Amino acid sequence: MGSSEKGRSSGLRFRPGWHRAVGWLLLALGIAIIALNDAMQLTSGVTLLPGGHSELYLLAGIAVASTSMWWFGWMDRAG
Repeated sequence: MGSSEKGRSSGLRFRPGWHRAVGWLLLALGIAIIALNDAMQLTSGVTLLPGGHSELYLLAGIAVASTSMWWFGWMDRAG
């Protein structure tokens, strides 16, 4: 191993099982927020989230779901 390879990762990414569980939980939560927000728009008189239908819930759902990418290891550098 030369000095240029010292400290460089082998390209393998390892995440513990609980990271994947948190990732799936965040992904499901984000999709649920988006689905509940859309359901409130399609049905009249039903309030499923505090404050009723709002585009901010869509943005929040996207933000929550996209944070799951880090927990799945999609943001890790591949060496």
